[in-house]
Amino acid sequence: MIEYLPLVLTGLGLTASIIYYASVLRNANKTRQTQLFMNIYDKWSGEELSQAYRILRTIKFNDYNEFESFWKNDDPNNIEWSAAGKLAGFYEGVGVLVKEKLIDIRLIALLMKGRTTHYYEMMKPYVARYRQENNSDTFLIETEYLYNKLTKYIQEHPNYRNE
Repeated sequence: MIEYLPLVLTGLGLTASIIYYASVLRNANKTRQTQLFMNIYDKWSGEELSQAYRILRTIKFNDYNEFESFWKNDDPNNIEWSAAGKLAGFYEGVGVLVKEKLIDIRLIALLMKGRTTHYYEMMKPYVARYRQENNSDTFLIETEYLYNKLTKYIQEHPNYRNE
């Protein structure tokens, strides 16, 4: 029995090392996620996106033709188009981070549910047709993913604010 003691101690030491390393990795992942989320929060709460959202709230599409004309207008002096584009870029980026599991959807639900759902619900009636007619299958694709993931999370966790 005593001849196995070094082997047992080596096994215990290796197990402890693996558990420690896993703990360090988990903490590093939480730190990385926190940093990513704070970068998102800084952008989201900054003046540029706040102003873009205020502008977006003034836009109303009555039909698909208005929607298509709006998105095809790339005049750099068009503040409505610029605002919608800034928000699209932001939500596309957040959608990628959620899809790649770098940001937990619960954090998005806690902080950005209202603006995020409002933005995509404004675009949603026209997105599929725009993609088809303009041969642009990636138009707002990550924003759509973010919206679907967010609404599903909220349906599955109606008390998410208290969890």
